[in-house]
Amino acid sequence: SASDIVILTETWLNSSIHDSEIFCSHADWNIFRHDRETRRGGGVLIAIKKNIPCFDVRLLDCNIEISAVCLSTPSNKIILAVCYRPPDCDSLFAVNLSSILVDIKTRFP
Repeated sequence: SASDIVILTETWLNSSIHDSEIFCSHADWNIFRHDRETRRGGGVLIAIKKNIPCFDVRLLDCNIEISAVCLSTPSNKIILAVCYRPPDCDSLFAVNLSSILVDIKTRFP
């Protein structure tokens, strides 16, 4: 069966790769990306079929490769998030990620 939501990590995408190159039917998808621009690898992507109401969740400015999307249902709001943790990340990664998650929880209780 076809997917309605696709979540990817370590996409290796950058600004030179257009959404239409990722999904051949890209017009049917809302695509949210956080590409790594400074070096190879990394990156995250959330793709949601356009028939599902959703919007990008603006996150705290940090150096973590993370994207979050809010899905609206008649009775709930659902937050989907994807994060890539590189093997060489520093000790502040967990602190920064925790801050982002607390911020999301505060704004979307």
